[in-house]
Amino acid sequence: FVDSSGNLAQENDQLFWDQSNNRLGIGTNSPSRNLVVSTTDQTDVVISAANDQSAHLNFGDPEDDNIGRIAYNHATNQMAFRTNAVDDRLVISSAGLVGIGTAVPNAKLTVSDSSSSTSAGNHEAGIRISNTDTTANNWASVVFDSAAVAAGDVSLQFTDHTNNYGELTFSTRGTDGYYERMRIDSAGNCGIGQGSPAERLSIKAAAD
Repeated sequence: FVDSSGNLAQENDQLFWDQSNNRLGIGTNSPSRNLVVSTTDQTDVVISAANDQSAHLNFGDPEDDNIGRIAYNHATNQMAFRTNAVDDRLVISSAGLVGIGTAVPNAKLTVSDSSSSTSAGNHEAGIRISNTDTTANNWASVVFDSAAVAAGDVSLQFTDHTNNYGELTFSTRGTDGYYERMRIDSAGNCGIGQGSPAERLSIKAAAD
């Protein structure tokens, strides 16, 4: 694999060293990055470890050679993601449960944080859902499905994007169809069966 000058000389489509750019191609003689693996079919790269050990893919810089990491623990069959040298930012358990901020998720998605803030509107320990389109009266939602059909939702209607005003709605599906059942407007008025509450609590009977 070396010539008389001691340079890598294997130059073919299976293993190619681009000495001028310090790039290695496997299955290609024109690597566009430091390492390129190319085939005309499915391409696999395997990182293997013992059954009771972990396999790591590390991302480093001159100060820290594993400041980022994707790790697979073969003893627990759990995958974990590391950023800024902090382990378990996100984990996927052997059962397919996802944890953000926790290494032991106990639901399909578990989000955990530690915040001592007592300020209203502080969202350090929270989930944020955004709609970046600024069309008035558009929506962002959490939808609850049954067999890929919405059974209910909690939604926010953006009534004024400039001032970040919105109205929170609760909808459910019943024998009468899928309807908004309750709304809290930007003034804090709550309507049950009433889409435009004028009082702190407005209730409209189903027969009205």
